[in-house]
Amino acid sequence: MIFDSRKGRRRMTKRAWTESELKELAKLRRAGVSSRDCAAALGRSYGSVKNKVQHSGLLAGEPKSAGERFEHSTTGDTASILSVSDRIRTPADAVAYAEIDVDVWAIDRQVVNSWEVAAKTADGIETRTLWQVKVWLKRKAAAFIDDAFSALFERMADHRPLSPTPPATAGPYLAELSLFDAHFGKLAWDGESFNTARAEAVYAGAVGALLDRVYTWDVSRILIPVGNDFFNVDNWVGTTAKGTQQDSDGPFARVFEAGCMAMVNAVDRCLAVAPVDLLWVPGNHDPSTSFYLVRWLDAWYRNADAVTVDRDHRPRKYVRHGVNLIGFTHGDQENHRDLPAIMAAEVPDLWAATSWREFHLGHFHRARQTVHRTTDEFGGVRVRVLPALSGVDSWHFRKGYVAAKRAAEAYLWHKVDGYAGHISANVQT
Repeated sequence: MIFDSRKGRRRMTKRAWTESELKELAKLRRAGVSSRDCAAALGRSYGSVKNKVQHSGLLAGEPKSAGERFEHSTTGDTASILSVSDRIRTPADAVAYAEIDVDVWAIDRQVVNSWEVAAKTADGIETRTLWQVKVWLKRKAAAFIDDAFSALFERMADHRPLSPTPPATAGPYLAELSLFDAHFGKLAWDGESFNTARAEAVYAGAVGALLDRVYTWDVSRILIPVGNDFFNVDNWVGTTAKGTQQDSDGPFARVFEAGCMAMVNAVDRCLAVAPVDLLWVPGNHDPSTSFYLVRWLDAWYRNADAVTVDRDHRPRKYVRHGVNLIGFTHGDQENHRDLPAIMAAEVPDLWAATSWREFHLGHFHRARQTVHRTTDEFGGVRVRVLPALSGVDSWHFRKGYVAAKRAAEAYLWHKVDGYAGHISANVQT
């Protein structure tokens, strides 16, 4: 099976600023027009105009009195403001006048002083107070992270989620698409190169292959666990949550954007079959980054009734479908033999109402299953360790951990009859 990385993808390009647009923007700003109104007048996004204003120093209005000045400059992750005025008297005034986004920027240092000046007027000598306000700011997050979110938000504005094709009757099956350990951003080599572009291709191909076979079943909903080391790193310095350095393919911002759009493409394709439930399962590589992903997906599908997004912070999640109870956890923290008892203790009501129970785990990059039989009271619980999609990084390659078969799996759960089987989409190198 060869996965087509371009299938279903929509490519978007940024529109460059023209000289006439820049002149018009400067004219509007000198007239005191806000960035948001400038965006409406120029037919551009607010984020694009605000970014151009902050980098070009095109502040609203002009000083009204002699001796007044206002300067604002931005360089990378730092910015500065210098104001001399009888109207701007505090750092907060200066930040507001410069239209600084306080969600993005924080004041690092500030200096405020004042002096009296005399000016000759028609009525004689007039004395007034000039205030000098100096403010140094720093970004709360690195510029390239903000740029990544800005690009995603611009795409979001144009997106209209697809509507699912409703089945003639409410089908008895829940389809679980488990695409574990995708590790977007991993740079690896195990006989084939594995990078972000390859991760996108593998993920899209696996979704398509599973849907092609799930489509023939009478499915009422599709469940997709999100996380489970969907991303390879948890921050812009390229480490996991515990600080382990990773071999990364490109800057964090580019990887994050690619991962977000890969999930959007996957969900949109699933919506052609049935409504979709996204379940966040934090991994050990990406607990923070995957949380950003599900928050972003929740915003992206904010107007789509056919999509639900779970953002609950607990590491173990449970889904009931009729007689089935499926637990999800990444699998790096718990003793696997304890999971049946943990399930019974955490969701006793769901436990009592079901007869077919499983736990699905990732983390180990190989398939494995164990049936735990505790007591007659608890019955049997199958614990499955599901295969990974990602390639082998340098550490695993050096250790010789190269034999695991890469795949994604779809599980079918019948509301009355329980587990109905599962399908594998194997990655062909």
